[in-house]
Amino acid sequence: TPLTLIIGQAETVIAESARNTKMRDRVSRIHRNAVDMRNLISELLDFRKQEQGFNKLRVEQVDMVEYLREIYDTFSDNAARKSISYNFEPEEDGIMAYIDPRQLYKVIYNLLSNAFN
Repeated sequence: TPLTLIIGQAETVIAESARNTKMRDRVSRIHRNAVDMRNLISELLDFRKQEQGFNKLRVEQVDMVEYLREIYDTFSDNAARKSISYNFEPEEDGIMAYIDPRQLYKVIYNLLSNAFN
């Protein structure tokens, strides 16, 4: 798909821009956003499966601090562009929880996305 091609090219540029950290960071954000877009498309397909009764939760143990930091990083540029004070300051180094990472990601992503719009 076109998104798969974009993601592949972004990964190549990331690998080749080891010395230029600014470029690597920007392309990394492009890569993350393309992956997010692919995930949103998958979400639409999953929604259809759920409507038909085929979608099941896939629960696994996750370090919530690391998990939330990754989502935080996705929105940090957006916050900076809009001059929004946006901080992630966990009180613990790691908090383990059993979640369906994909489903919870959708919830948190949508909340943050709505908050920035």
